[in-house]
Amino acid sequence: MRITDELIELGRNPDGSFDLVEWIRALDNGILLEVSNEIARMEKKAKNAKPPKLSAEEKRDRNKARCVTYHAEHKEERSIKNKEWRASHKGEEKEYRAAYYKANKERLRANGKEWHKKNRPKVLAYFSERYRSNPQKYKAQSREWYKKNPDKVAAFESRSPAKVRAYAKKRRKEKPEEVRLIQATYRARKMGCTKGSAASIARWDKSWRFRKTARCFWCNSKVPTRDCHADHILALSKGGKHEIGNLCISCSHCNLRKSSQSIEKWNTKLVQPVLL
Repeated sequence: MRITDELIELGRNPDGSFDLVEWIRALDNGILLEVSNEIARMEKKAKNAKPPKLSAEEKRDRNKARCVTYHAEHKEERSIKNKEWRASHKGEEKEYRAAYYKANKERLRANGKEWHKKNRPKVLAYFSERYRSNPQKYKAQSREWYKKNPDKVAAFESRSPAKVRAYAKKRRKEKPEEVRLIQATYRARKMGCTKGSAASIARWDKSWRFRKTARCFWCNSKVPTRDCHADHILALSKGGKHEIGNLCISCSHCNLRKSSQSIEKWNTKLVQPVLL
């Protein structure tokens, strides 16, 4: 603060004499007034100042934080409103979702893959629980998809043969009975044979697989079940059916020797021919 003539005049008495004490008091009041005015100006400037310009990434983070806070504070309210809106705009919502997915297909797929990768245990647990709740429904859906998309299946198998082999090996180890039945049914379907009840065949297969030994239908010898096969009495290639009435327990030796021979020809090689 500069000492000017106006400031000096603050200490003058009416009679023209100079009062130093009065002058200092007036000077202090002037300084305090100027300081308070400066503070007021700074506060006004700060209040009217524009916030610093944010980058696109900073704006996104700020808006995301606001959304998270808002959703957390109004969770129940939003849930009720969303349900009401969906119930009254089903067709509109479906069209919007389809259009949005079409316009952002690649980005949504990439985001979905990233999310699945980060939350793999959670995803596996969810699908496992959903499958256990209605296995028949999801098996039917899976079969239907495989029928409609043979090209995609073939492309995946050619693109990832190691994955396919590893999965098949794991499945054979964990569920050998199921794999055997699926393979037998597939062979029968591929050859155009008549197929019986899959459930009946599964029960029959289970009835002897868990025993220690079984008797061979052809040579009548008792052998460990690990060395037994489920054999078609009349081979599928000779017109046999894949059903209970055309299945028997055979030791591996007899089954491999018999192969697809006719019953008449095979009977000539047996010690005790089978009467059918």
